[in-house]
Amino acid sequence: MKNGLDKEISSKALLDYVGNYVKPNEGFSPTAYYGPSGVKHIGYGHTGGFGNLWNVDDGLSDVEDLFGITESQATVLLLEDLDKNYGELKRFLANNALYHGKFQKLGDKSKLMLLDYTFNLGIGREDPNTGKKTGLVAYPKLTKAILNNDWVEVSKEYKRNYSTPQGKVKELKKRNNDTFEYFIWPELQNLGYTR
Repeated sequence: MKNGLDKEISSKALLDYVGNYVKPNEGFSPTAYYGPSGVKHIGYGHTGGFGNLWNVDDGLSDVEDLFGITESQATVLLLEDLDKNYGELKRFLANNALYHGKFQKLGDKSKLMLLDYTFNLGIGREDPNTGKKTGLVAYPKLTKAILNNDWVEVSKEYKRNYSTPQGKVKELKKRNNDTFEYFIWPELQNLGYTR
């Protein structure tokens, strides 16, 4: 993987994250479908071109050009997507003075939580005209809390929303519940919290 995902995060943590968190949350679809935000997906949440899936550069750029994929092919796309997002995340954090230098010091789970937001929402941006923030950019308190290993603050800031094509904002309830259980609750237990 060209962005270092397989070298900077342990194989055990990465395989656990992919198998026990991402795949169950994204669900597998062998054919294209529209997600709740109106974006077309295939496989495990893949939205773009087909990378090295068939080791050809055929210029495909949209999932509607594909007539179906196997679960193995979807896993290849998922790993390529995660690696691409990992590279984008590292560049974003390295170019932000508030975050610079902290990411490499994090444990695997913290890196994977930030990666998950990037994979699920994108890095995002702030619109210079409206000030509206999207993607991970819309979660500066969460990002700072993860980078500072402040899991109490993470537990207050982690909930994600999405906008429907009609502009309604809705909570990603299942993803949020799974995020709490997979990433946050174990860290809170380490701090002595109980239910």
